Amino acid sequence: MIRLTRFLVLWILFICCTEIVFGQTASQGNIYAIVVGITKYQNPRLSTLQFADRDASLFAEHLQSKAGGNLPVTNVKLLLNEQATIAAIYDALNWLKTRCTENDKAYFYFSGHGDVETENSFSKGYLLAYNSPTTNYRNNAITIEDLNEMASHLSLKNNATVVLVTDACHSGQLAGDYYKGRQLVASQLKLILNNQVRLAACGVDELAAEGTDWGEGRGVFSYYLLKGLNGMADLNRNDTIQLRELNRYLDSCFAEDRVLISNAHKQHPVLNGNPNETLVLVNKSMPPLISLAPQPEKGSQRASVLKIFKPLSVQPVDYLFRLMQLKSVEDKIPFSTYDNIPAESIPITIVNACIAYQKRLTRQADSLISIGEKLKGNYWFADVDSLQLLKNQLLRSNSAVNSFNERFIQVVHGLAQEMVNAYLEGDVAELEKRQYYYAGNRQYRDFVSMLRVALQLAPRDHYLHNLLAVQEAYISGLVLRMEMVTSKDVPELFKRALKFQQKAVKLEPYAAFIHNELGNLYLRSKKYRSAARHLDMAKELSPAWAIPWSNQIRLGLATRNFRKATDAIAVADSLQDDLSYTAMNAGLAMEQQGNLFEAQRYYHKAIKNNEIHFLPYERLGDIYTKTGEYQKADWFLAAAHMRRKDFAITTNFLKLGVEAIEKATAAQDGGTCDLFKKILPKPLEPYVEMLKAFGMVEADPESALQILNAVSKKVGQIPLLYHYWGKALYAQKMWKDAEPMLLNAGQGYKTDSALSVYLIDNLKTRHNADSCLLGQLMRYNYDLTEDHYMLGSIYEKMGDTDKALLQYETISALENKRQNDQAAFRGYYELPVEGNKKKSVELIKGKYIRDALTRSDQPVMMGGYLKLGELYEMAGDYAKAESMYLRQVQLNRQAGNLRNVQPLRSLRELEDKVNLSKYWIAVNRQAEAKTFDFYQKMLQLFPRDNEWQQKAGMFLFNRLTIAFQKLNPAEYEDAYEAIKVNAYPFATYNSADMEREIQLKLPGSGQIIVIPLPKYDPLLIALESLQLSVKLSGDLIPNPKTMEAIADLTSWMGRQKEAFVAYKQLIRQNEPDPKLRSKIISYCFAIYEGTFAMQQLEILYKLGQTSHQQNIQLARCFILSGLPEKGRSILSNANEQDKTQKHESAKVTALSNALHGRYTQALINMESVVIDTIGISQDSINTILAGRYYFMARINALSKQNEQALSNLKLALQKDFSCGYVLDNDSAWNHLRETDQWNTLRKKFSQKLYAKDYKSREIPDSSSILKKLMGN
Repeated sequence: MIRLTRFLVLWILFICCTEIVFGQTASQGNIYAIVVGITKYQNPRLSTLQFADRDASLFAEHLQSKAGGNLPVTNVKLLLNEQATIAAIYDALNWLKTRCTENDKAYFYFSGHGDVETENSFSKGYLLAYNSPTTNYRNNAITIEDLNEMASHLSLKNNATVVLVTDACHSGQLAGDYYKGRQLVASQLKLILNNQVRLAACGVDELAAEGTDWGEGRGVFSYYLLKGLNGMADLNRNDTIQLRELNRYLDSCFAEDRVLISNAHKQHPVLNGNPNETLVLVNKSMPPLISLAPQPEKGSQRASVLKIFKPLSVQPVDYLFRLMQLKSVEDKIPFSTYDNIPAESIPITIVNACIAYQKRLTRQADSLISIGEKLKGNYWFADVDSLQLLKNQLLRSNSAVNSFNERFIQVVHGLAQEMVNAYLEGDVAELEKRQYYYAGNRQYRDFVSMLRVALQLAPRDHYLHNLLAVQEAYISGLVLRMEMVTSKDVPELFKRALKFQQKAVKLEPYAAFIHNELGNLYLRSKKYRSAARHLDMAKELSPAWAIPWSNQIRLGLATRNFRKATDAIAVADSLQDDLSYTAMNAGLAMEQQGNLFEAQRYYHKAIKNNEIHFLPYERLGDIYTKTGEYQKADWFLAAAHMRRKDFAITTNFLKLGVEAIEKATAAQDGGTCDLFKKILPKPLEPYVEMLKAFGMVEADPESALQILNAVSKKVGQIPLLYHYWGKALYAQKMWKDAEPMLLNAGQGYKTDSALSVYLIDNLKTRHNADSCLLGQLMRYNYDLTEDHYMLGSIYEKMGDTDKALLQYETISALENKRQNDQAAFRGYYELPVEGNKKKSVELIKGKYIRDALTRSDQPVMMGGYLKLGELYEMAGDYAKAESMYLRQVQLNRQAGNLRNVQPLRSLRELEDKVNLSKYWIAVNRQAEAKTFDFYQKMLQLFPRDNEWQQKAGMFLFNRLTIAFQKLNPAEYEDAYEAIKVNAYPFATYNSADMEREIQLKLPGSGQIIVIPLPKYDPLLIALESLQLSVKLSGDLIPNPKTMEAIADLTSWMGRQKEAFVAYKQLIRQNEPDPKLRSKIISYCFAIYEGTFAMQQLEILYKLGQTSHQQNIQLARCFILSGLPEKGRSILSNANEQDKTQKHESAKVTALSNALHGRYTQALINMESVVIDTIGISQDSINTILAGRYYFMARINALSKQNEQALSNLKLALQKDFSCGYVLDNDSAWNHLRETDQWNTLRKKFSQKLYAKDYKSREIPDSSSILKKLMGN
């Protein structure tokens, strides 16, 4: 498979006039190299490459080889993936500038992403480092301008040779896509490399390929380039490779490459420069220098070369800096006191501070232990021995000190970059720190001190100095803005914060994140024109960044320019639709425009993306109060109250069966007699011998046959005899002899009770010994299916498939009858207790009851259908096999349903005291697992068959539908997580450590059938199969049922966005019936996509296909959207059939009048509502009345009818109105909160108002979800 990359360009720059070759040169100088390869970026949105790191490793290997110059390890800085940070790359560039002198050669190789964010006069090209963000490249990526400066410095000032290799225009969604950012990068590189040698992987409008077809994982251009440079391009065999030869070699390779040809992929490398330029001197005596296999064998040259790039162990200095990255050290080391400490003393000072901090912790712990106190918290920070070792190294070596300072600068820059990136990406935790200000969070101030120490250590001519200076100014101003929220001295803090950001923008005038912060500051100070100017600048500099657009919404709110706010909402959502910050601002904008319906949607979206902030909960509580949904309002207001406690806001900044085994034969106690030691009547002796043979059948079938042959004429035609005779013959593989015996046994088979009567009549028992013999014989009775299983096996071995199928069909019928008897507690499975649950609980501890419990709850062993399916599969009749498995699945579900309608479903249910369909799960598990396994086999046999993909997916989908139809959409995501953890639906409740397979030992034949139980995600497997079936079908309009299943599965997995898109596509492609459209409407309302739901509901309404309840819902939607006329029109046209429907209409009409200030009419509407109390509990009646009285109370309060308002409120409280948070926050009561009547009511009913125990977050209990999934 090839991976395409757009305009991948490899530039090789040769600067100065000395003779240059890739390996040897005429000069005698040193060679230095920086080699960077990034496949995996810190931000997964950038990680679209496959082999950039491997190509870089191979280039480094080439440089280490004789052909590449035999570079020593100290002369190469290899930075792969997470090593290739902004700081590490810039530090390496600085190293290159200081190392290279006259006649030296410097390589810079980069393989990764390159981009230009916007197209304007101040645009720059960038190479994206490992920790670069997806937007805001200024100060956060490697500028091509800096590469140009480095090349110029080395070539002009140091008189060194420079070879730049940049492979930086790969595919993937980048910020500059709209402006053709990759092409602009190429243009800027061309300017740098103008009139020099240039190698490009393909033409400007072509795509470059990479994949496993080349060197088992390479870019095709890199693959052939290195092969050429290692001698394959020496076309004239003169031991040199010139540019013209390399060009011809590459053209030939690309023209003849079979993979490119088979994929019709056009790619033409472009090489420009002096065609006679010698690139490589070939040494034919050398063995091949480059291994192109991805994994070098142990001891290979490549393995030994690359090994030197890997650290052998954790050194003390590595330990400390790893500590800094993993733990917060800025609040443990007094960096703010290091201003006047010389640079050479900083490392020792930091190490000493870490040692001192750990020693303080140790002393505190020892002190607590000495007085018998239990240690609470963590008293370990660092390993003192490792730090002491580092201290000794620093004291002995100046180079260790310099190296420490360089590492410190890199680490601190990396930490600062993480802070900046989190904000740029809209990280929830970082946004909370920055925008919503938790009390006590002062880590930023401590970090600024550490950042200033790093800036102090960085020389002014160091590439990182300016980057650190920008970060220091930006973060310092940010910290001050954070403090504005909790401080009373806001003007002073504003001045200082503004000063820092102005300093930052002076250092980096075109950094969008700085302009955005300036916009924030001016917005806070109500300088709206300045705010608009900086926000516009931020949007222009980083057009793919959503946050300035979100701030534009705030600006629109502040200036009451709702049109601009609404436009900004659309853009912000299109750029990043999961940013809760945007959703909150959008909710406020919609609310201020009177569109409560859309406001609800945005606030719920904000909560889904960030459930920490109080604001959307508070605003939803207020909206639900206004719309009369008081219980819901109270929950949201309580949640807001709990979240507010974490925010230090002092000014008005703001508005989550059983494995089937063999049936155990109940052992009847035949007494403790020993027939073989007692003296028995002579006629009974053959029976004793027969019993001996029965016991020997499995261990010694040959001896058993001899005995049975001898006694057969003496005991007569006892059914047991034929069975064990046939079983012994079966064990000896005497198929033809065994067949008639087993047929006779089956025809004469007797149940336990019938066999007992038969033996009594034939043995004519008169003595105790006779009874003892009878008991022993009864113990050897067997399950009839044993005969049929052995017969079926015999016919298989004799090649008579039809007879074998007949036997297994007989078995299947017997097993299914037993299963139904068990499900209904009939016959053998009858419970020895009445249907009275109380009496059952009293008897449940008895041993006999326990046996019955096992008998009635442990599923019947079902092997007949498995053998039928097996034979059909062996014959290649997969359709019949599928039909057999699906039929058994259906029969098992019928049995499970039969148990579920029994008055007492299971004694185990009484023990567990839960209403679970455990029996249903248990009896269905085996057949479902086998059917799933069958479909997986079919997909392996026919991977490109869309019908098998569709059948496999729909089987799982239909099974999952049984579970998910019991849930409401709010529970889908938690149910999905519970299913993944418990491997549902093919496991019993709480099967956390589920076995990996079901093993069934078939009675009689002893065959072991294994049904795999792989741990997998049933929803994901179903979804992938159905999606593949659609692709393979080739249908322009896919099967509607398949598309509906895909949408349903996506919704059950909690992928609300994908499900929403899938449902919309389903509606566009196929006109849905009312049932399907109604399902989609319900789901969309549940995920707060109310606008689309309302549109679909309106379509149903116009088609005359809505129910009365849907009419009410649509009218309510219009009313909340600020379109009361439409709502009232629907209500007036509603065909109300009964009083209940009339009352529902009256309540919605009352709501409409209340929201639009028609208070008198609203009261009249509500007073006309009569509650139908038939079939409703008294508690429910009280709740309805309480809501009604409270509605009337707040309407009277709003219309200043104070006495009537308080009277209605008292009635509501007397009817158990318990929404205390609603009462506290409802602005309708503001003018009455200081009155005596108000205080009297609050005091009298205070305990009732806050009786509910609200959780800060609704975190569904996975066990409760499972119970609902498995419930009846």
